[in-house]
Amino acid sequence: MMPCPEQGAEARLRALVLLSLLLLAGVAHAQSDSSSVGKRVRHIQLKADGSEVPTVFIQPGRSTLLLFNVPLEKDGVELEARESFQGAEIGERSVFLLLGTGLPVGRRLRLVVRFSDDLVPRSAEFLLEVSSSQGERQVEIHRLPFFCEGEGLLGLLAAGELDVLGIDGLDLRSVLRVEKGAEVRVEAALSFRARKRIALRLELQAEGGAAAWKAGGAVLRASPPLQLQMVEVQTPSSPERSILLLEVEAGRGQLQERYHLDLLEADGGRTLTLANVVFP
Repeated sequence: MMPCPEQGAEARLRALVLLSLLLLAGVAHAQSDSSSVGKRVRHIQLKADGSEVPTVFIQPGRSTLLLFNVPLEKDGVELEARESFQGAEIGERSVFLLLGTGLPVGRRLRLVVRFSDDLVPRSAEFLLEVSSSQGERQVEIHRLPFFCEGEGLLGLLAAGELDVLGIDGLDLRSVLRVEKGAEVRVEAALSFRARKRIALRLELQAEGGAAAWKAGGAVLRASPPLQLQMVEVQTPSSPERSILLLEVEAGRGQLQERYHLDLLEADGGRTLTLANVVFP
């Protein structure tokens, strides 16, 4: 595993939250699935080590849209034989391709994208294979976050974040309730506790035609209040759903029995209050 550049406190906290979620939720290193060629939407999950290079089928005169769940570096995208494309546009989280004529069926072109955050893998490579009839309309690429040396288990141990009790998790679906904010339904809720930190994973579903929740601020009502660090995970296939990862420093002996969690939307327009937030 290659070492990463130094990261700030916020990136280190984000890594801890996400690592906790991977450990407790049992998220495996998923592999790309090429069996869905020809379906309307195909999903690819990237491996951390880049050992597999997914193939995406493109077709002359038929557009292909690649959607990513994390932001891209627009200047870090490399497309082989770019002059052969009638359209090639790079968005914040997307790559739009429209292949022209002239390339033989079976020709493979290299596409490399680089991600703009601090987690790994920092980049991903794809092979674009020219097809006469199997061009893919939309491909959603999911990069599960993995960690560099110093940000994985060894880094957490060195920082004193883990002890022999490890990380505990709890499913909150049976106890959590929405006290304020009827436009949003909580689909799933998990809480986590380590030696020095607590974390939450929330899945919020918009209701009644309301817009999806956009992460802003988060506070656990305590004395004093606990301001949580927050990461929002994009879900391109379900635009009305939001996944929030939240974390704050709190030792095992500092926790109270139950909390209220106040969530503020990014634009300040809506608030959501959850009652009966508990930690293991």
